[in-house]
Amino acid sequence: MSAVHVHSVPGPANGDPRRVRRFETRIAVCAGGGEVCDGWVLGVVGAALPLARDDLRLSALETGLVGSASLVGLFFGGLVFGWLTDKVGRQKMYLIDLLVFLVGSLLQLVVQDAAQLLLVRLVMGAAVGADYAIAGALVAEFASPRRRGRLLASLIVFWYVGYTLATAFGIAMTSLTDDGSVWRWILASSAIPSLVVLLARLGTPESPSWLASKGRVAEAEAISERWLGRKLARPETGTEQVKTSHRALFSPPYLRRTLFTSLFWLCQVTPFFAISTFAPQVLGLLGAPNDKIGELLLNAFLLVGCLTGMAVINRVSRRNLLIWPFGVTAGALLALGLWPHAPQGAVARLLRRLRPVPCRIQRASGRVSQRGVSYGDPGHRNRLRRRSEPYRSGFRHLSHSTGTSGVGRQRGHAVRLRALRGRRAGVDRLGP
Repeated sequence: MSAVHVHSVPGPANGDPRRVRRFETRIAVCAGGGEVCDGWVLGVVGAALPLARDDLRLSALETGLVGSASLVGLFFGGLVFGWLTDKVGRQKMYLIDLLVFLVGSLLQLVVQDAAQLLLVRLVMGAAVGADYAIAGALVAEFASPRRRGRLLASLIVFWYVGYTLATAFGIAMTSLTDDGSVWRWILASSAIPSLVVLLARLGTPESPSWLASKGRVAEAEAISERWLGRKLARPETGTEQVKTSHRALFSPPYLRRTLFTSLFWLCQVTPFFAISTFAPQVLGLLGAPNDKIGELLLNAFLLVGCLTGMAVINRVSRRNLLIWPFGVTAGALLALGLWPHAPQGAVARLLRRLRPVPCRIQRASGRVSQRGVSYGDPGHRNRLRRRSEPYRSGFRHLSHSTGTSGVGRQRGHAVRLRALRGRRAGVDRLGP
């Protein structure tokens, strides 16, 4: 790999800020379209895999291999094609990976066994890894510093949009037909967004930064002046070419950063895909009443989180935006692993925690009574009891449904203590 330190300076009057902004947005949308395809390719397998398992008679091992093939290909694709992109250019690879999506999607219509399906998913996963490397680099190299953070953050939003749409499409297809081969059409559906994004990416210029790193400074300046309204300054002497390699990432100056970043992504991606790829099976084992609705809600929450992160990325430090959500995720996964049937148990424990509340109310009312406040005549007490009957009945129904009827009975008598009478001041009502 080679890198070049290139600085930009304001260009001539043809740099209309609105035109530059539209171009940057176009680059981000086209790159984000690839992320939609990435999410779609990885998202459809959740709904299609159970049907493919039955139709192709896959063993448990083959099912796992097919489900994880795209992730394995993604790892090697990002590693190899990121390096290849630095060699041949962003523009070429920007189109080639979409062609792989398109062809691979259609090939899934005709696969006949586990080996063929595994191979196709592996190649498509490699294309997904390539697009990760290419799209982010292209947006970063074209975007202005002021918009770069938000535009890069939008890419993950596009990814989750594709993933959610793919999940919804798979669920809809499996609900509309009982055809055992519908999984082929679910997997092949990624051809539609791939074709649309491929056409949209046609005409994307090459990255000026990459051109300058290859010594093609004149071409880089021409593209920069035309599309970004600025020209590239000549790099300082001695900084024009800096040779790098993958080995440099593990050298002492970068080792800690490389290990931290790799561990971070490993901890984030592994549990996500372990759950989402096999979401119907996982939700079924956790006792979800409707695994399809649960899967859609899971993806909807992911999308909400991405939109929230994109909205606050320029208002909150990057460090806090990484650490605190990651801590919440770790806590949720820990609770899910140690307490998989938490909803039913949580209701019962909540009711038990509320158990001392009536006792405190009774003790407080007793203290008030000792200070000179009485409950009134027996007829008034009976009226209060009749008014509290709906609350006691509601607690009885809730306690029977959660298996804590004893707790509900103990609590029912003091749910709403609404009025205490004073000796001289008439009726003094107290809230709950």
